[in-house]
Amino acid sequence: NWRGRAEDINLIRNRLQTACNESFDMVEQMGAAPGAKWGDLIAGIFSCQGDLALSSAGGVLVFSVLAQHPVKFVLKYWRDEPTVGIREGDIFMHNDARYGNIHNTDQSLFVPVFHQGEIVCFAGAIVHEGENGACEPGGMPGGAESPYDEGLKISPLKVGENFEFRKDLLTFLQNSVREPKLQLEGMKSKLYAVLRVKKRIEEVIADYGIDAFLATVRTTLTNTEMEVRRRLKTWPDGTVKSTVFADSTLRENVLIKICCAITKRDDELIIDMRGSSPEFLNRANNTVLASMKGMLAQEFLMFVWPDLPRNQAVFAPIQVLTDRGSALNCSPGAPNAQSMMTFFPAFTAVQIAVPKFLHSVAIRSTDVIAGWYNMITTFVYGG
Repeated sequence: NWRGRAEDINLIRNRLQTACNESFDMVEQMGAAPGAKWGDLIAGIFSCQGDLALSSAGGVLVFSVLAQHPVKFVLKYWRDEPTVGIREGDIFMHNDARYGNIHNTDQSLFVPVFHQGEIVCFAGAIVHEGENGACEPGGMPGGAESPYDEGLKISPLKVGENFEFRKDLLTFLQNSVREPKLQLEGMKSKLYAVLRVKKRIEEVIADYGIDAFLATVRTTLTNTEMEVRRRLKTWPDGTVKSTVFADSTLRENVLIKICCAITKRDDELIIDMRGSSPEFLNRANNTVLASMKGMLAQEFLMFVWPDLPRNQAVFAPIQVLTDRGSALNCSPGAPNAQSMMTFFPAFTAVQIAVPKFLHSVAIRSTDVIAGWYNMITTFVYGG
């Protein structure tokens, strides 16, 4: 119900954005994992409902849509659970892609931020840590034939209290991977970076008040969605189709079909990927539906509207349709450590189709970029 000045919201938003960028730099500098050094991470601020409202300008923006899921899981299942709960100083982490993020190599860590006894937001960081005790070193085992070959599967878990890690759980996690020092260092770097975001949030609340802070977090989400809908209205109604083939499971040559039909209606976009190849129950190149949505969101965050805030509301007016049990929406029993092998081609299919709409827009918000085949620009081997 806060009715403040738009200039205040702008100032608060910029301070919070700077806090996320600062935290990103801290993780990148302190993190020992290769993923931290090449920027495969984000830091962000979640609303008290678990929505990612602001995230670092750099990093892998696919997380901007994926990072919400473990936070919302904690709010839904652990908040009122008497044996767990959410209290000041609690530390949560997770890495199971079935609860959010891309694959097991991504470890997220987040803490609740309280004001006068109430949760007002969460601060978190997500890093591609790599090694996680999978059947191959490095965390992305191309040889995984089930989820049980993919190493640590951490559902959203409280790993610390009073801003300190629990020694028993820390020992368990270090005992479960090939690089125990790397596991500890990765957790510590994320924690201290997240605590820096928490400090910046508390400074904003002290300067502007809690109502102004909450209004800024929520307004950032609602304004982003409204702007995306406004821009979509300028696109012509209709359907554009594209088809892309991946040609390997990393273990054998095989054509994997990715179907895509994008339909624009008024202020909404429907991405229909039904008809794509079925899942591989004994190969790791499947993707969880949420992971694929995050990858598709990166198309709009980076290539279509790079001027918009990095948050999940960019994808709010977009609906994705898939077949259950397909390579783009795999079942919980299918391995997904190498999900990039299917959601990157899905990204390509969308990136090929979207410019067809953009070329027909009278007033362009940003430049039109031609699509290309998106894949990791290196040799992929042994994780």
